Amino acid sequence: MRRIAIPVLALSTLALCAQAPAPAAAPAAKPAAFEMPKPGPEMDKLQPLVGSFRVDEHHEASAMGPAGLSSGFSHVSEGPGGLSLIIDYTTLVGPMRGMKGHGIIAWDAEAKAYKQAWTDSMGPMIVMSTGAWEGDTLVMNSGGTLMGKAYKERDTFSGMGPEGFTLTIEMSMDGAPFQKVVTLNQHRLAEPA
Repeated sequence: MRRIAIPVLALSTLALCAQAPAPAAAPAAKPAAFEMPKPGPEMDKLQPLVGSFRVDEHHEASAMGPAGLSSGFSHVSEGPGGLSLIIDYTTLVGPMRGMKGHGIIAWDAEAKAYKQAWTDSMGPMIVMSTGAWEGDTLVMNSGGTLMGKAYKERDTFSGMGPEGFTLTIEMSMDGAPFQKVVTLNQHRLAEPA
């Protein structure tokens, strides 16, 4: 009988151990909170572009149209998280009256370059530009097809300061030398209180 009692006792002990609750697991570590990226010094350099501006447009005779003067309004604001700038533009007076444009410019950390997307009421297209600082000027370059011809465009932001800045747009059609198309003198307006 003793031979039977020992195995039965061993089985009973194993059964009780199997039913005993497992020791509590250590609490899982909380995942680190996601930290939103902050604008870097590249976006700080674009701060003179932020604001509302009265714009004097000086058009040169070019493939884009005749020479002449126009005036417009530009509003540039910070995009989400201050990681981009959003540009809204309207020509109010002159041969280009009614032209509206919308753009976004940001620093692309992976490409180590500024990138800009621009669209306007002049045609069904989006112009993608890439740029960098050349001294105190920001130069953005783009290209594509316009009126069935290859073109290159160079947009130069210069004279940036508390009073405003100048944007000079030059184009090269079919490999010809760059020609100035328009100069946009942007005069800062006082922000409402």
